[in-house]
Amino acid sequence: MGNNQRGYADQDGFLIKVATGACEKAWATYRVKASGFLQRIKAKELPARGTLVEAQDDLDRYAVNQGWDRHREKDTA
Repeated sequence: MGNNQRGYADQDGFLIKVATGACEKAWATYRVKASGFLQRIKAKELPARGTLVEAQDDLDRYAVNQGWDRHREKDTA
């Protein structure tokens, strides 16, 4: 993930992050499935946005309300 981008783990342990989809030109929130496939999370609180910062702010608020934990990258050192 990028320097300012934060991901979350949902109740099922899937990574939730902000990204641009293959056909979309806007930033949106996605669940990363076990296969690596991105599944768009459609919620009125998570609209597609023009910038990463806007979409990340939406995800941060939504994640707090959902009680999701911050995703931690594995240490490679």
